[in-house]
Amino acid sequence: MPTHLYADAAYVNGPELAQASEEGPELIGPVKSSPQKKGKLFPVESYNISLAEGFGICPAGRRSTSCSRVENYDRGQPMYRLRWGSQCRDCPLAEKCVGQGSIRDVVVSPNHDHLQKRRREMGTEAFQQQARRRNAIEGTSANWSAVTGCARLATGG
Repeated sequence: MPTHLYADAAYVNGPELAQASEEGPELIGPVKSSPQKKGKLFPVESYNISLAEGFGICPAGRRSTSCSRVENYDRGQPMYRLRWGSQCRDCPLAEKCVGQGSIRDVVVSPNHDHLQKRRREMGTEAFQQQARRRNAIEGTSANWSAVTGCARLATGG
């Protein structure tokens, strides 16, 4: 069995990373960045969130006041909501964090820890070197398709 599985961003997501973490092989590939909420506010990547420990740290270094599981979320799956409460009101970063509101909520998927880890790994030289292997495989496959007209290439491991 291979120790690494190379994939592009369409196939690397929270559930897949969680499964690979538990069962192997290691899934190598980029994940999409989180959607920007409310334009110029800090994205979720700016927060250090640990669902396993049940809290998050905001860009100002303040610990969340709560972390709760939200069962009936609009995406059809349970999510986790972290809140910072009234401590946001006097924060110097409030304009970039809560905007016109008075508190910040961050909602993340149950697999956020895996996504956060991968997004951080993507910025490292080690990950970028490892990802180059996938790029080389992708280039070889594209050249094969262009030269032969074959859209699929069967490989044996």
